[in-house]
Order: sequence, then C-alpha cells, then structure tokens
Amino acid sequence: MTLGKRVREIRKQRQLTQKEVAEKTGISQAFISEIENDKKVPGGDILKSLLQFFEIEANWLLSGEGEIKDRVAREVVAESETCYLKGVLHLSERELRLIAAFRQFDEDFQESKVRDFELMVLGVRESRGREKPEIGSEAKNFEKKSNG
Repeated sequence: MTLGKRVREIRKQRQLTQKEVAEKTGISQAFISEIENDKKVPGGDILKSLLQFFEIEANWLLSGEGEIKDRVAREVVAESETCYLKGVLHLSERELRLIAAFRQFDEDFQESKVRDFELMVLGVRESRGREKPEIGSEAKNFEKKSNG
C-alpha cells in the first residue's frame, strides 16, 4: 500500500472528508486529493501536519511498517468488530475472548489449531453417534451469507 493509500485509509477510518482534513490541517483539499491519489508526496511541513493531526507514527505512514499508533482508529475498529460479532453473529463474551486470544498467534499456528479443533469436534460427534459433518461447512455457509 502506498503512502497516499495509507492517508486515505486513516482519513476514512476517522470518517472524515478531504475537506474536513484540509480545514483542520491547513493543507488544501486539492493537495490532499493529490496525495491520496499518489500524484504528490508530502514534504516535511505537510507530512508533520498529517502525522500530528492523525496522531500516527511516521514509520507507518511512510513505509507501512510498524504500528499505526493511532489509539482512536484502533478503538473504533475494535468497537465496530465487537458490535458486529456480538450483534450479528451473537457471540458471547467468552467467544469474543477466544477470538481475541486466537488472533495473537501467527497464521500457521492458527491453521494447525483449527484443524485440531475440527478433528476434536468430529471425534466428539462420532462418540455420540451423530453424523459426521463436512469440516468447515458452517464457515463456508457463513462466507456465502457474508458475500451474498
């Protein structure tokens, strides 16, 4: 992702228009548009204004590496995810804690634990004499509903 795309991303996360950012930073709306569309690269003063306004780390804005260090954006995303998971998927606090803990691990570890869990569920269902479900069928159904 380019610097311009990161500026757009953080602006949209904050639910701000280019005009609002321009008014609050003193940078022209046209220049903000050019930055977001990768037509211009902000110089020192403009870059500093953007970093201070959005309360973000220079390393993240310039390279996409490291953390955004944007408390407000992280809180908004976390709150919206929690509301979605609780409201739409009807997850309990315990299930939310499980998801949060699961996200702390790398993708390979997560995948191995998903496979372990699926095998465990199959074993429990077999021992109860239930039919074997297709592994991942619930997730596939959810994806179809989400994308449909």
